[in-house]
Amino acid sequence: MKRLFGSPSPVELADESSVSIQSNLPSHTQWLEWSGLYPISLGGAMGIPGVLQANGIITDLGSQIPLTQEKQIIDDDGQVRWERIPKPRAIIRRPNPLEPVEETMRELLAGMAGAGEKYLVTTMRDSSGKPIAVKPVPNNDVTIRNGEYFYQGLRQRLWSDIWHLTYFRVDGQKRGIGPIQAYALHLQGSNVVESWTRDYFSKGGQFTTRMHAKDELDPNDAAQLKQDWIDTRGGTLEPAVTSGDLEVTVEALDADKAQALDTRKWNLQMVASMYRLNPYLLAASMSGSSITYQTLPDLAAEAIRLTIYPGYLRKIETVFSEMLPYGHRARFDLREFLRADEKTRMETAKTAIDAGVLTPDEVRADEGRRPLGANSATRQAQPQPTS
Repeated sequence: MKRLFGSPSPVELADESSVSIQSNLPSHTQWLEWSGLYPISLGGAMGIPGVLQANGIITDLGSQIPLTQEKQIIDDDGQVRWERIPKPRAIIRRPNPLEPVEETMRELLAGMAGAGEKYLVTTMRDSSGKPIAVKPVPNNDVTIRNGEYFYQGLRQRLWSDIWHLTYFRVDGQKRGIGPIQAYALHLQGSNVVESWTRDYFSKGGQFTTRMHAKDELDPNDAAQLKQDWIDTRGGTLEPAVTSGDLEVTVEALDADKAQALDTRKWNLQMVASMYRLNPYLLAASMSGSSITYQTLPDLAAEAIRLTIYPGYLRKIETVFSEMLPYGHRARFDLREFLRADEKTRMETAKTAIDAGVLTPDEVRADEGRRPLGANSATRQAQPQPTS
């Protein structure tokens, strides 16, 4: 008797070979290598300026946004609306009982942003078979063969045993790819630039001071002369005095060439483009750009609206909605992160109240304030004292 993960009860396996992992099942890393989409390691990519920062922005911002549960309501006139449930199911409050929900979301976001995919395995179900607990698992623990998923050697028994989140899928492939895999060749070139700048001084033969003696020097004398100069002049800006036939020349360095500044700026812009982030978030200068000034909250809201929600959070919503009963859905609460400034919010609220779209108490609820209750209309009508 063997319990298949995700099954409500133990299941008898008649044929052990049908669920044992085969040696030719490609893991996540093997598939990327065979497909030609992985000429750079994930660790190597994270060492390129901007890549780790872009991943951090996505995971840090995305994991702060709370996941909520909404229930479908059909009014008497047939209008459909969604109402938030004050106490959502456990799968929404804490998907993995062993860690905070923020850590679970961080793992999912990091997996999709870094490797292009992430897997959740169902660990507990309720009496109806709906998942009430899941856990993120390493991508290499899951293999796919003929459209079937295998986790640590066991074939997926129920369709909801394994939940597969992907950033992007190539047509005909179940495996996901992310920005790093799609731009792998460009990132490989960035690695070459970083190696070149590192070796510019150590292996490039570039020197800062040249000493020329009129008489021929043997290797030992030349080495001793260089060491004497370093011992007496190293680390000091005081004037140097020489005599005899020794000529000393200080060579000027091309700082831009030594640091490959233009190439590094272009690389940062490329990383921002591949992650669909504003270059200013990665400190990438945009010479000649006409982009207007934006505050950090504006940039964060832009990243959530254009990148983090459609590229990552929306897919997480879809998966967690499948884990809920019929008529329920999972939604990230973006209001706090997409809020306008206070002046704009108050002007918008006044317009909505005057038009009868919202009540003062509804506006106060959105602002996190207590309702005025029965005194709402009275207090609204009272003129405010002027000084």
